[in-house]
Parts: sequence; structure tokens; C-alpha cells
Amino acid sequence: MKNMPHRKKIMVVEEERNMATSIKLALETNDFPVEMFTDPILALKEFDKNPHDYSLIIIDLKMTRMSAFELMRETKVKNPDLKVLLITTFEIKPLEFSMVLPSVKIEGLIEKPSLLNKIIPSVNNILGFSADRI
Repeated sequence: MKNMPHRKKIMVVEEERNMATSIKLALETNDFPVEMFTDPILALKEFDKNPHDYSLIIIDLKMTRMSAFELMRETKVKNPDLKVLLITTFEIKPLEFSMVLPSVKIEGLIEKPSLLNKIIPSVNNILGFSADRI
């Protein structure tokens, strides 16, 4: 189903420029409006301007300038309906994650090695679109 308009944007925060660009292109190819940032501090500044313009934030768990948890906390305070998808380099299941960090609410986790194969199905699932939309 191409050309399906989405009113709200997805924010991608990934310090690795090539990975961020790949995610952005995959999402845009599937008609998702995307804002991409390699600096979490700049991402937060942009988010602060219009926090309700975003439905989903995709964050790399391993960032240097600001922790992913700090960015999640700051964005969720300003938009409690914001959904979170974390990118990780290690294998962990959402249930395991919630047991380790029960106060951190996320909608999904994707491992980097298989990220580009799973990003669109994961985003469709989190935002409530059918799988046949791919």
C-alpha cells in the first residue's frame, strides 16, 4: 500500500551516520515521514519544538553524548503517547528487558545485525499497521 499518508513523524536517533541513513531510507521508502539525528542532544532540541508531531522514536541503546534512557525519559515526559523502539547490538528479548528495567516502557527491540530486515515490520506492528502494508 504505497502513498499511505502518515500524519506523525518518526524520529531516528543513531550516532552511526551510515546506519541512521539506512534506517531513514527504509522508512521513507515505505512512506513514513522521518527526522534523522546522529546527535541525541540535537534530536531532543528538535523534539522539544513539537513533541506531539512524533508517534515513534527509534533510539540506539549505545550512545555517547546522552544515554538512550535519558532521551527516552525526556521525550516521554513531553509526549506520553510516544512509542519507543530501541536498537541494540546484543540479543535481548523485550520480556527480559522489562524484567531488568521494569520502569522503562518500550514497544520493541531490534538487533543491529538484522535491523534493516526487521525495521519495517516492527514499525508497522508498533504503529498498528497491517503486515501486508510492506
